Amino acid sequence: MHKTLAAAVLATVLAGSAAGVTAQTAPQTTPQAATPAATSEPLTRAEATAALKALDAALDTYIFPDAAAKARKALKAGWNDYLAIGDKAAFAERLTRDIGAALDDHHFYVRASAPGPRPAPANPLATEAADAYGFATVQRMPGNIGYIDLRQFSDSPEGARRAEAAMDLVQDTQALIIDLRANRGGGGAAMAALIGRMASTPIPRSELIWREGETFTRVPGETTDYPAEKRYARPVFLLTANFTISAAEAFAYDLQAAGRVTVVGETTRGGANPMNRPPYDLGAGLRAWVSNGRSEHPVTKGTPNGTGVKPDVPTAPADALKVAYARALQDLPTEGLTPGQARELDKARSDAEAALARTP
Repeated sequence: MHKTLAAAVLATVLAGSAAGVTAQTAPQTTPQAATPAATSEPLTRAEATAALKALDAALDTYIFPDAAAKARKALKAGWNDYLAIGDKAAFAERLTRDIGAALDDHHFYVRASAPGPRPAPANPLATEAADAYGFATVQRMPGNIGYIDLRQFSDSPEGARRAEAAMDLVQDTQALIIDLRANRGGGGAAMAALIGRMASTPIPRSELIWREGETFTRVPGETTDYPAEKRYARPVFLLTANFTISAAEAFAYDLQAAGRVTVVGETTRGGANPMNRPPYDLGAGLRAWVSNGRSEHPVTKGTPNGTGVKPDVPTAPADALKVAYARALQDLPTEGLTPGQARELDKARSDAEAALARTP
């Protein structure tokens, strides 16, 4: 009998989770559209001038000095046009488009907060806990296929423990699908744990190169080591969309480069240059995300930044789960199955779409 684990995960192991989501669909918007637009609010010329000066200084810390010089030149060329905009949301959107293009970096953006008093800063750990550390759904699908809908990577020790708990629940499935279609990135602890659990053979991790002033420091990628009995050695499929960005791209890139996963969906966003610092406060409720890091894979010498992670099986994001699920079912072993399990597998193979429709 089909047994879902979503309720157990969301109600007990992943306390504080948001409600499960429909697995068959995923956002297909750009990162800019992913964040609700700020309510229109006037921007004075003095505020705009101060913001542009602050952004000019922030760009001087960007990971690539040559690209930073090009972006600062573009900022100065459009200076008077930016001063004439007079609206915070439009000002932020225009800078995001123009300066992001000059940098050729999809991870650069400027945000305008809504009018009125700014709320008190949220407790990051409490926020992560309320979001179940990024784990929206963990379940067993018909045919004994595991499914994890992961919306963000937590960098906290508790986030890593939740990643281990999620993998414990799918440890005995015959194939695993990890859904990154709505994943916006995050930290590294959960990523290191998940890659460690899937490391049936060593998985080379991309190095991170950080810029601090004129100093560039290389930091090796980390993978948490687990005993053999804790490693998931069966097939793994990753679902991606253009919405997938940042650490989610790094995760997919390293696993794909190692030949450990099959990526199904569309090319990811290509905004993988990381930051290890807060966004720059430009004043007047404006903030800028300016990356001071980049990644470099030890084998390919490449990075998903700019190009994104290209799928092994190109598919419209809305169809990615159906396609991955059907492929996962193809080569499953039948030895040792009970009659009920064999019937479940045969039924799922005969109509994967119908089996998904029966999955909560």
